[in-house]
Amino acid sequence: MTNINANGSATGRPRQSALSLLRQHLDKRQLAAKLACILEGDVDLVPTARQLAEWFGVNETYIRVVRAMPPEKRHAIASGEIWWINLSALSRAPKIPSLSKPTTTNGKLDDSVLFAMVHEAGVDKILAVAAQVEAHHQAH
Repeated sequence: MTNINANGSATGRPRQSALSLLRQHLDKRQLAAKLACILEGDVDLVPTARQLAEWFGVNETYIRVVRAMPPEKRHAIASGEIWWINLSALSRAPKIPSLSKPTTTNGKLDDSVLFAMVHEAGVDKILAVAAQVEAHHQAH
């Protein structure tokens, strides 16, 4: 069986999750041998997000936020090309609910409808929602 590594290349090596290593109840000798196989490249280790977060001191939620992004954006962040994204703010951004579309004229939102919506919700609420929409678009 051919395995694919994180770069998308075929490795031909077996994969071992860190969690399954823990659940096997191996003695120290067996565990040392399995870990040596991993270090020598005979076996690919597949850690969980929680383990990676603990090992490298990164918030697990940040990993989850970045995993939800398109691959191109993840790679740009990893390379430092995109440095301005605030993962803390994105992790706190609430999910944007699916709303019914307001009445439109010829497929365009009529100013009077928009005025009524802003008047009813209030400017502060509209600005808060606009900030959430912007954070959502930056994440995706």
